[in-house]
Amino acid sequence: MTVSPQTAHLPIRVEVGGARPGIDLADALGRRGLVGKLVHREGRWEVELISAYERTESFLAEVIRAVEEWAADRGHPDVHVRVGELIQTTKSGVAAV
Repeated sequence: MTVSPQTAHLPIRVEVGGARPGIDLADALGRRGLVGKLVHREGRWEVELISAYERTESFLAEVIRAVEEWAADRGHPDVHVRVGELIQTTKSGVAAV
């Protein structure tokens, strides 16, 4: 996924199946120094990450790696990472949207 001026200001959102997995993911991200907060929006539970710094592709890649690791450890086969409307499927099957 390419970070563009149109998506640089948008938060990264990771869809999770409920509050419990969302809390677990936020904790896992926190152990890697990534700050995520659990939000319930439009009937979906998401962990939202906003960088205090300018969004870089390396930040997004780091988030995706952390989510992939968490999903693999927990047996979650399909996790969606959203930044605007961009869509990309990573090598491990975690969908980056």
